[in-house]
Amino acid sequence: MIELPSTGRGRRAGFAGNMGTVAVCARGRLRKRGARGTLAGVPTRTQGALLAAALLSAACGETKRTAEVAPSGDRREPPASDSAERSRVVAPDRAEVPREQAEAKVPWFRGSFDEALAAARAQGKLVFVEVGAFWCPPCQRLDEETFSDPKVVALLSERFVPLHLDVERSDDAQVAERYHVMAYPTMLVLETGGLEKGRIVDFVPPDAFVEQVSAIAAGGNVLGRLDAEAAAKPDDLELAYRVAHAHMLAADRAGAEARYAAIELADPKGELGLLPKVAFDRAAMIEKLDGDCERAVGAYRDVARRFPDHPIALSARRRVARCLLRFGKPEAARTEIEALLREGEEDPRVLSNVAWFCFRNRAFLDLGRSAAEKGGAIASDDPDFPYLAAELAFLSGDRAAALRHMDRAIAAAGGRTFYRTRRAEMAAQGPGRPALP
Repeated sequence: MIELPSTGRGRRAGFAGNMGTVAVCARGRLRKRGARGTLAGVPTRTQGALLAAALLSAACGETKRTAEVAPSGDRREPPASDSAERSRVVAPDRAEVPREQAEAKVPWFRGSFDEALAAARAQGKLVFVEVGAFWCPPCQRLDEETFSDPKVVALLSERFVPLHLDVERSDDAQVAERYHVMAYPTMLVLETGGLEKGRIVDFVPPDAFVEQVSAIAAGGNVLGRLDAEAAAKPDDLELAYRVAHAHMLAADRAGAEARYAAIELADPKGELGLLPKVAFDRAAMIEKLDGDCERAVGAYRDVARRFPDHPIALSARRRVARCLLRFGKPEAARTEIEALLREGEEDPRVLSNVAWFCFRNRAFLDLGRSAAEKGGAIASDDPDFPYLAAELAFLSGDRAAALRHMDRAIAAAGGRTFYRTRRAEMAAQGPGRPALP
């Protein structure tokens, strides 16, 4: 999933970046009914209370791990959030920067959040808000596959004032914080007064998008179906976790905690491997919902200590560094990142996480560039490494190196639209401090 940046374009306040993508759509059951570690030992009434409202926030798709909203120790840090063709030409005024999408016809509103609400009131429409980041892969998929679909274009054009918010912009980041956005992309359906009717987290294909957004607009609860499924399958702890995670992504702490407690009660020894995710989610809520980075550092350290061999330990340690940055302790944060590099200097997963961290947090660019270049030498067919090397070089003011790395990313990705668009943006930049889309 993806983290929230700070209110400043150059620094990230950091939210969840690697939280994984919000898992909103139950994809495949991972355990058999009646097996050990289910909710079978929990009273039926308790099960109903714990699993009754799972879908209060997400939609059909996991939010980052790159696709699930649960933290994942997957190799790449960004889970829900690249915007392929969405990248805007670098410019300070939103009105001068149309969203570049070759096929999409969505009439994205060119104005502020408050102006979009006013326009919706005047037109008698609802407001559709997509919160993402130009570098977020799931956001890019939305641009390329969903927002270019005629059915989606028709829906958003006729019934909504659609607004795209990029968290790299300070004003947009403030709106994301206001609605407790936990992962990118998060799509909000709002009343004209700003009241949220519902949300969808992560990439959603066109048909599912139309169905879910229409249901929310009509007053339906897209998470209700997942809730009902969980209540009907009390033995399925994997599903129970997905529902709990969806509540967390919806900033519903009470709903998430009730379900986490039920999972711990049913599987106290952690035989299903869910306890590391539960512990990570709780630490993330301390960071994002409470805004208590000092306490979150302790919680993330505890996750890494309790589950050192689980992939989530890497995510937890990266979050420690982010919280230290946000808490005004850059030297301590750098020490954390350097320790990760020493321990995983030949591990592409670690190198990718470090490079993404440095890029997304605009910090320790030298460490990020080193990690990206070393990762590219180890995994030469992975376009992420040259892309990250390009972004980090660009932030360092080395445009020539950035363009060379982007050429490698384009070649490795088979000419992917986002990479070509991003290279053009970099090439168009004049001398001086580089700006982001």
